[in-house]
Amino acid sequence: EAIQTYNAKIITWMDCDLSMPPEDVPKLVEAIRQGETDVAVGSRWVEGGTDIAHGLMARVLSWIINNFAMLLLGRKVHDYTSGFVAARSEVLEKIRLKGDYGEYCIDLLCRAARLDYQMKELPYVCVPRTSGESKTGINLWDYLSKGRKYVSTIVMLWFNRKG
Repeated sequence: EAIQTYNAKIITWMDCDLSMPPEDVPKLVEAIRQGETDVAVGSRWVEGGTDIAHGLMARVLSWIINNFAMLLLGRKVHDYTSGFVAARSEVLEKIRLKGDYGEYCIDLLCRAARLDYQMKELPYVCVPRTSGESKTGINLWDYLSKGRKYVSTIVMLWFNRKG
């Protein structure tokens, strides 16, 4: 039996709960195919994007984390915690994903910007999940517990500005 291999040029990922609209994936891919960018990020925090999936507390905490990241890591990205991304395969060959939760996205986007990869954010509307439960949490303690990983990732990247 022959083993078939694929050599993908563009890699995409998103949450499987459909809170990120699959119909927006072609917009991310097309931005890369047209040569506009190396990394396309679906963003809730640029004009045209929003988050209607989460309550006020979650949105405020996300806004705080993302503004903290922009303050320390740079403003090439406004939604460091997006998790809705398309990237050229070369980017992911150069930058291996680190982290066991959403901090991988903060790390990837920061290091891609530092390596001067072109970044483009495209707005999307985060909608309520169709199934499953949030890994982030359901109360303030859960959010703060998970958020500490985001904060420590941001601080470590800030201290290690050359890497």
